[in-house]
Amino acid sequence: RLGRRMTRNFARGARAPAAGATVVYACGAFDLFHAGHAAFLEEARRLGDYLLVGVHGDSVVSRRRGDGFPVMNLQERVLSVLACRHVDDVLVDAPWAVSEAMLASFNIQVVVRGAGGPAATDADDPFRVPRARGLFKLVTSSSSLNSAKIADRIQARRGQLLARYHDKAQKEADYYRDKDAKTA
Repeated sequence: RLGRRMTRNFARGARAPAAGATVVYACGAFDLFHAGHAAFLEEARRLGDYLLVGVHGDSVVSRRRGDGFPVMNLQERVLSVLACRHVDDVLVDAPWAVSEAMLASFNIQVVVRGAGGPAATDADDPFRVPRARGLFKLVTSSSSLNSAKIADRIQARRGQLLARYHDKAQKEADYYRDKDAKTA
């Protein structure tokens, strides 16, 4: 379904690609937006004049990455991508596969994927159409950081983070208890 929302349709300051511009399309979950995402989008932007980024919906991300993902909801992920200076527009709830109709509708000349992204089987290759048309490029990011590494860090430090939270909460409770005792 190509009735997906593009942010330029409702965002102030967003612009359509100029006539003759080379439109580059990158898509993904962009969960826990980080420096690795920014580096990938910077490299993608260098391949053309206009960068359109498709952000997959929550159900697509969950189906591909498993339970517990995405950590951020679609709106949070879209806003994170929009904040990246290399991005010209965002396709909200982007389809998993890039189709002929999509290439034509958005006048896409280059389709990119990050070298560190999840692999797809040949039968489920979302880039099958752009590959067949010679429009696909694999982009290597200068960063090895990814969302899975961040999630692993959080999980590994969960106990420490919870202990710190509970310690701060206890200190706050003690402060107010002592303050109330002095004023009574």
